[in-house]
Amino acid sequence: MKRKLFVGILAVMLVMGLSLNVSADVLSGGDLVEELSEDLEREMGVRELKAAMDDGEEYIILDVRSTAERNEGFIPGSEYVNFGILFFRIGDFVEDPDQEFIVACQSGARSVIAAVLLQDMGYKPINLAGGFNAWETFEFEVEMP
Repeated sequence: MKRKLFVGILAVMLVMGLSLNVSADVLSGGDLVEELSEDLEREMGVRELKAAMDDGEEYIILDVRSTAERNEGFIPGSEYVNFGILFFRIGDFVEDPDQEFIVACQSGARSVIAAVLLQDMGYKPINLAGGFNAWETFEFEVEMP
C-alpha cells in the first residue's frame, strides 16, 4: 500500500512537471509508465474503440490531457477532466465504480498512470492505448471545441 501511495504521488508530481531533488534513484516518467503498465487491468486500442462506437456502444471517455491539447481537437463525445483534478472529481463522471470507462490522453502515458491509480481507488478504467495521437493516426473523426 505504501509503495502504491508513493508511486501515485510520484506520478502526479512527474505529470504536473514538478521535480524531486533527491540523491536516491528516482524513476523517470517513462520508467514509471512502464512499471505501472504491468498493473494495468484493461487496455483498448483506438481501432477497437472506434469499431465499438460505430456499432452503437456507448462509453464514458475521459480526456485527461491539458486544456491546450484539448483545444487542438478531441475524440467525439469525450468529456474533459484535467489529469491534475481527475482523482478528486472522478465521481462527477463515473457514478458507479463498477462501470467501465475509457481514460485517454495524448499518447497513452498519462492515461496509464490515471488508469492504475483509478483501479487502486476501486474503479474499472480502460486505458486507451496510444491516446489521441493514435486516434489521429487512423484519421478518425476529431471534434473541435
